[in-house]
Amino acid sequence: MVYPFEDAAYKTTAGQISQPLRTKFGYHLLKVYDRRKAQGEIKTAHIMIRYAAGTSPADSISAVQRINEIAKKLKEGQTWEALCNEFSEDNNSKAKGGELPAFSTGNMIPSFEDAAFKLNTVGDISAPSQTPYGFHLIKLVEKKPIAKYEDMASTLKSKVSKDSRSDLSKVYLISRLKTENKFTEFPKVLNYAYSKADSNVIKAKFDFDKSAKPNAQTLFNIKAKKYTVADFFTYVKAKQKDKGSLNPSFYMSQLYKEYVNETLLAFEEANLDGKYEDYRMLVKEYRDGILLFSLMDSKVWTKAIEDTAGLKSYFNTNKSKYMSVSYTHLTLPTNREV
Repeated sequence: MVYPFEDAAYKTTAGQISQPLRTKFGYHLLKVYDRRKAQGEIKTAHIMIRYAAGTSPADSISAVQRINEIAKKLKEGQTWEALCNEFSEDNNSKAKGGELPAFSTGNMIPSFEDAAFKLNTVGDISAPSQTPYGFHLIKLVEKKPIAKYEDMASTLKSKVSKDSRSDLSKVYLISRLKTENKFTEFPKVLNYAYSKADSNVIKAKFDFDKSAKPNAQTLFNIKAKKYTVADFFTYVKAKQKDKGSLNPSFYMSQLYKEYVNETLLAFEEANLDGKYEDYRMLVKEYRDGILLFSLMDSKVWTKAIEDTAGLKSYFNTNKSKYMSVSYTHLTLPTNREV
C-alpha cells in the first residue's frame, strides 16, 4: 500500500477507525477489523479441476464431483503424485507433482492463500477450495518463517527506495537544508504568485510578462541569495504539463514545492566544497589528478607519438640492441639403446 495508508493502518487499533488521512488518491477513513502475525512464506502443490465463471451448472456440478472424488482417493491411500499426474488440469505443474513457486501473503489469489496458510504440517492436504480458475486440493510442501533482518536487509532497502517511504528521508533533508541555509519565504508574494494560476497552467500553456514589476518581487531567500517570482514562473513554464481538470492553484502549489526543493538541493550542491572540508579536498585531488593526466598526455605521450623524426632517430640509434637471431638445434635421445 502507499505509505500514509499503510502507516495509518498499523497505528490504528483493531476495531477502531483512524483519523482522516490523505494519500495521492484522496482522503480516507480507515477501519481496522483484525490483526495477525506475519505468515512467512510457503511452498505448496495442488491438484486443480478447471471451472471458470459463466460455465454451465452441469459443468459446475461435474467439477465439484471430480475434485471430491480425488479427495476421497487420497484418503483411501492413493498417492498424491499419481492422482496429480492423472487428474490435475494445471498443465504447468502436474508433471512436477503440482508444485508451485513459493509465495507469501498478498502474492496469491486470496481464497487459495487462505486455504494454504491454514495448513500447519508438511504433507497436510486441504479440503477442496474454489478460486476463479477452478477447484483445488492443496498440499503443504514447505513452510518458512519470517527471515532474519540481516537476510532481508538488502531487499527491504530496495523496496523502501522504490516506494513513498523514500520521501521521508527527502522531507527530512529539505527541512534540514532550510534551517542550515536560512531559508526565508514571503507569504504575501507567494499568494500573488498563486493568484496568477489559471486554466492555462493545467493546459501546459502558462506564460508571464517578465517585465512586469510584481514579478521582480522576492519570493524567498536562501542565505543572501534572492529568488524572484519571475524565477519561479520561468520554472513553471518549463515544467508545466497538461493536468486535465486539476485545480490550477493546487497544481501551481505542487510546482512551487518542487521548485523550492530543487533550488535548495542545487544551492547545497554548489556550496558543498565550502561546507565540507573532506569533500573540498577530494574534489581538489580529482582536479589535480585530471590536470596532471592532461599535462602528461599533451607533453609526453601524445608528443612522443607525433614526433616521427625523434622516433626514427631513436630506432636507428638502438636497433642493434633488439636484433633477432635465427638458429637450428639437434636433440639427442637419452636412451642409450637407441
